[in-house]
Amino acid sequence: MQNRLESIIFLTPRIPYPPNKGDKIRAYNILQYLSKYYNVYLGTFIESNDELEHIRNIEKLVYELNVTKLGKYNKTKNIIKSFLSSVSISEKMYYSDSLEKWLVKLVNKNKINKIYCFSSMMGQYLKKINSISSRITDFVDLDSEKWNSYQKNSNLFFKYLYNREYIKVKQLEEKVYLLSTKIIFVSNDEALLFNNELAKRRKPIITLNNGVDYNYFNSRVKYSNPYHSFNINIVFTGVMGYKPNIDGILWFYHHIFKILTQLNCRFKLWIVGSSPHYKIINLSKENKNVIVTGHVNDIRGYLKYAHCAIAPLLIARGVQNKVLEAMSMGLPIVVSKEASTGLSVPESKAFLIAKCKDDWLSNIINIINVSEDEKKKLRAHIIENYAWESCLKCLPQIINH
Repeated sequence: MQNRLESIIFLTPRIPYPPNKGDKIRAYNILQYLSKYYNVYLGTFIESNDELEHIRNIEKLVYELNVTKLGKYNKTKNIIKSFLSSVSISEKMYYSDSLEKWLVKLVNKNKINKIYCFSSMMGQYLKKINSISSRITDFVDLDSEKWNSYQKNSNLFFKYLYNREYIKVKQLEEKVYLLSTKIIFVSNDEALLFNNELAKRRKPIITLNNGVDYNYFNSRVKYSNPYHSFNINIVFTGVMGYKPNIDGILWFYHHIFKILTQLNCRFKLWIVGSSPHYKIINLSKENKNVIVTGHVNDIRGYLKYAHCAIAPLLIARGVQNKVLEAMSMGLPIVVSKEASTGLSVPESKAFLIAKCKDDWLSNIINIINVSEDEKKKLRAHIIENYAWESCLKCLPQIINH
């Protein structure tokens, strides 16, 4: 990195590599973009020694790197501390005394005047360095509402935990709002929701959309075909230890997929993603038409050769990367109303929104036979609206003004 560039601090709760899931995809692409215009000082966390190998990929993009290891012991200790100190688990989980000291020293020594906090959890560090003139917090989505949604259908113990986290994270979001000079959200829907909560306050709230690497997610490239040609393959991708993914695919299996297989035994449901929950694994034991892959090195073959993708999420915040990736591959997709929130919807019969059980059944039956021209419209829509370069082009202006 050349010293003639201005400097910026970038804080993330998880090391932004590999860019293979939600927050890491957005954080990595923002880091990559910032590195073109600034000397980036990155403060971040890793959860285990397994992630140490990723540091060299990040070091190429930053001027200085500070990594804090969480580990199981520290995570457990921080959870206990959160209850003792009456703050959210999320906030305490990503508080590090050593990171805060590094930050304060960095600002005082180098006179850095710009900081980009990725998520409200990292925005908590602004209280020690509020002399910085450009203090950006990228909330991405409204995290408190996620915890609020989790309360539904939970037992009493988890309902208490989720409600407590909802209240405490909401308090954190309000504090970070006051500490920041500008706030960023991933979609207008999330920004409006936050604006409604704090309608009496006035501060710039900006939308910075998620993008997708359409050169990487490109169906014109050759991939190995994981499917049998006889079957009608429906694919769902995502981290399968994540509650919204678990709840969404369980709902789809019990309410939609069982009926589909009664109509046609050739339907196969492929659940592709790391860390599958035991309830997900049990689906494949219960039904031979369900295949749970676990972690795969490359999901593109599953997207290229499937008949359709699904996103049956009951809880969804922000913009879903799984939907953008499927569209970039020209793969027909059926999504829930929740999963479509925040998206620019393409004018294509290869993109359908299901609002009820009947919609899901009819949409899947119709979409598996959609024309190639309709599929091409999906990719064209992605290139026009969701290229990372165009999504982030306003970032220097946001930071500098």
